[in-house]
Amino acid sequence: MNKSGLLLIAIGLALLAHNLGWLSWQWLSVWWPLILIVAGVWSIIANRSSNSGKHTAPGPDRQS
Repeated sequence: MNKSGLLLIAIGLALLAHNLGWLSWQWLSVWWPLILIVAGVWSIIANRSSNSGKHTAPGPDRQS
């Protein structure tokens, strides 16, 4: 699944909600470091879980 597309959609929806007056950015000035930390941890966990099922078969230059 392409996560970058979902991220762009989420950013677009947030900006649209702000322009329509549905969303206030006051909370963002306080919580933006936590949002970055959560995004980083989520990225690491997602990367590990997607690589955990991959097994490399020994090739001609690898010893098993």
